[in-house]
Amino acid sequence: MTESTLPAWAMVSPERRAHIERVAGLVTSWADAMRVAPAERSRWLRAVWLHDALRDAGDARLAELAPSTPGPPELSAGASAGSAAVPLDESDEAAIAETRKRFEAMLSKIDSELERLGAEYDQTLSRETLATVRATLNRRKYIQNLVLRTEAVSHE
Repeated sequence: MTESTLPAWAMVSPERRAHIERVAGLVTSWADAMRVAPAERSRWLRAVWLHDALRDAGDARLAELAPSTPGPPELSAGASAGSAAVPLDESDEAAIAETRKRFEAMLSKIDSELERLGAEYDQTLSRETLATVRATLNRRKYIQNLVLRTEAVSHE
């Protein structure tokens, strides 16, 4: 994969590919305007092309690529793309560290949400709030597993 193409294993619709190409154009213009170093520009563009590379893949394909990271469908495609990219050397330490930072930021937001939901539940004892707490805890566990996975990949 070059910085301006989808990897051979990508599964995207024509509409998704058009979206990725638009985003790549935008990121290229940002990189040019900001005069970022070529290596950083390349990382940005690889991230663009990898981000949605499996967005249109079916659940079975996603599970095949990332069997140890089950979770919400909106996150499965990213985890699977990451798993597919690693053996092909389409990632690097900086990209993995950046991904880990994003996951950690997601954890922080979820922790704040859980704090708010806990206070709400204490006041209302609502079954609906309790169900939301449980779903949020499940999401937190999934994202925590992604953090651990990025740590493991960076130590391989």
